[in-house]
Amino acid sequence: MSSTLIAGLIAAGVVLLGIIIYVSWRVEKARRATWARWAAERGWSYSHERDRSVSASFQFLDRLRRGNKRYAKDVMRGVWRDREMIAFTYHYETESTDSEGNRTTTSHWLNVVALKVDQHRHFPELSVVPENVFRRIGNLFTNNDIDFESIEFSKQYEVRADDKKFAYDVCHARMIEYLMANPRTTFELEGQWIATVDTNKLKLDRIEPSLDHLDNIVALLPDYLFRD
Repeated sequence: MSSTLIAGLIAAGVVLLGIIIYVSWRVEKARRATWARWAAERGWSYSHERDRSVSASFQFLDRLRRGNKRYAKDVMRGVWRDREMIAFTYHYETESTDSEGNRTTTSHWLNVVALKVDQHRHFPELSVVPENVFRRIGNLFTNNDIDFESIEFSKQYEVRADDKKFAYDVCHARMIEYLMANPRTTFELEGQWIATVDTNKLKLDRIEPSLDHLDNIVALLPDYLFRD
């Protein structure tokens, strides 16, 4: 292969790479503009910048305590039905090593939507997540899952809390009925915030349904939990 041909292929490769980078930049720029416009229509703020302070504030969420290189991006803040809200994409990395000693780094993406429950009260930690085979096996050894009178609810959901009374206060009959009618529901509550976490990056069409879901749960919390 002649040096002229090699030089031509290298030049073509550089041009192609430049085109790919440019197109990717334009697509990302358009996406950010769409997100900013969508947030502005609702009176919310939006930032695409990496933000480590946001993720640090939500470390009570189990899945946000994993790995390293943690940060939030595409952060939206605002008010939803008179309650402060925040939604963001969360990133972290994990490392694994195979039998030959080769190390692999994997990036993980989650989406978080959170609603402030109360401005003045701090609630104990409570986690309500759908059961699966791996969680059931783990509970055989840890025995941390709280059981309820509803056998079906206990089969479908894993409920964890240091304060069992608080767990029973929250997961009363009407709450259980709502959760059973909305399968695969997940939420965590601690301090002033209630949040739902799911895999993959944040999507605009899932933010408001998630806020609706959290608002429904807050509406079902007993009144006496908010009394002095």
